[in-house]
Amino acid sequence: MTFVNQILQRLRQAKLIGSDETSARVNGQNQWEWVFQNQDICLHVIRPSRGAGVISSVLGEHRPQVWVSDLFSAQKNHPAAQWQVCECPSTAGLPICH
Repeated sequence: MTFVNQILQRLRQAKLIGSDETSARVNGQNQWEWVFQNQDICLHVIRPSRGAGVISSVLGEHRPQVWVSDLFSAQKNHPAAQWQVCECPSTAGLPICH
């Protein structure tokens, strides 16, 4: 099993997952860098899409108990039972979680 597969396996067992996405340039093309993390692991993937399908492709059938993210539409389609929303105001640069 590769190191990435080991991380995926642990992520797909996590009770809490935080996620975010941001733009990235790869070979002159616009892409999206996604991060999926919790207190134990962190996985970055770069995909051409910013859509909710990325979440599904990374998590498979896994449904964490808690999802932590901002209010972006793809994040609203998270698979968790509960959702903790974090906002990052540009003036402070620090997340505010509700």
